[in-house]
Amino acid sequence: MPFKVPGMSARDIRSTWKGHPDLTKAVLKANEQGWRIVKEGKHYRAFCPCENGADFTIPGTPRSDSNAARRVRADASKCPAQHDLLKARSPRPERPSPAVPDS
Repeated sequence: MPFKVPGMSARDIRSTWKGHPDLTKAVLKANEQGWRIVKEGKHYRAFCPCENGADFTIPGTPRSDSNAARRVRADASKCPAQHDLLKARSPRPERPSPAVPDS
């Protein structure tokens, strides 16, 4: 995770996604929540403000403005509010061991 790379300002976000108003609003809201937006080639990456290092990508030129905005809002809402819940989940729930009757 590039800690020394500064995040984008609100002005940079508005100019980058100028023709995509829904995506601009979603990225600005994520930025206000503490997510750091960094340019990585043709796309951008948002880094979580917590120490666990969650991140997600944002397209530079999305095919669908509303779909990209929906995905940004969904990814940004997963962390940091539900971080403990996501870490506690396991891929498969544990099954209780079958009770063995005493003979």
